[in-house]
Amino acid sequence: MKARDILDLEEKYYSPQSEVFYTPGENPERHLSWSDDSDVGEMVSFMDPKSNKFMSRKATRFGDPQNLASFFDEDDPQEATEYIDTILQRLFDQELEEQQSGCKTPKNITPKMYSILLDWMVDVGIKFNLTSESYFEAAYIIKYCLGDQDFEDLKTTNLQLLGVSALMIASKNNERYTPEARDYIYIADKSFTKEELLAMEQRILKSIQFHVNFVTPNQFINIFIRFLDIASITKVRTMSFYLEEYIMIDYSTLCSFLPSKIATGCIYLACVSNGQIDFWNSNIANYSQMTEEDAKNVAQDIYDFINAQTGPKGLLAAKRKYAQDTFYNISSVPLIKPT
Repeated sequence: MKARDILDLEEKYYSPQSEVFYTPGENPERHLSWSDDSDVGEMVSFMDPKSNKFMSRKATRFGDPQNLASFFDEDDPQEATEYIDTILQRLFDQELEEQQSGCKTPKNITPKMYSILLDWMVDVGIKFNLTSESYFEAAYIIKYCLGDQDFEDLKTTNLQLLGVSALMIASKNNERYTPEARDYIYIADKSFTKEELLAMEQRILKSIQFHVNFVTPNQFINIFIRFLDIASITKVRTMSFYLEEYIMIDYSTLCSFLPSKIATGCIYLACVSNGQIDFWNSNIANYSQMTEEDAKNVAQDIYDFINAQTGPKGLLAAKRKYAQDTFYNISSVPLIKPT
């Protein structure tokens, strides 16, 4: 079978309303008779053109894609309303694929070191006026690299270099104007040279195979937040981003939960902390593919970690950032643990 034939088959039989489990499967032609009429839970297989592996897909349903599109502005071309159901499903697919990298760390690197690095990177983002998406993307690049065997020999002294290089790659992908290499060297107190920075950049790109568009919770929050029918939506949205940025420093959370789960947990905790009741509805449950109990459990974990970051040894960069008027001083709002 030629590559073009495989792509044609995938386009014909691959349903965007489905959940992917990225495990090696059988020959796809055995199951390609599946269509939108297939039963929920039925396994289908297909060739993933990116990895050249047979993948298995479990059929699920989002519901009528038109319902999803109705939450977006059809008159705004940037909303890509006609593709939003496919975009959301692709995010679900991709996060599962990216989770395959695992969550081990080099023996010299501890989760605490990771947290300190990511907390410092929040301040770097403020200094360079970077978007939060660059920070989130950099966090997942670092997570991927720490789980890659090419970085098993990473020394403690090179952890900051890894973080700065990841942020430089992410900023090139997201920012209109990106800091130069010399800016990153200066902000790191000249702890490495330009040659070392560029060499680490190449090492990272080789490890991630130039796949820089990692799925982050930010992308899911921007979609899921639209399903809430509440009055203080602006504050809830801002707090959700604040919680997301804060929880990025917890390596355990990134390893334990997919980005979509983190996003839903952040929204849930933000709603509770802003005094919202009865905010959970069938739409957010349907499109997040989570029950309220699951979302509450993630929100509780997020609360426990952030609540522990108090005192002189706490990591508070995100809290300082969101204490600004630009973000409605949202970090000053006390968090309330869901019960």
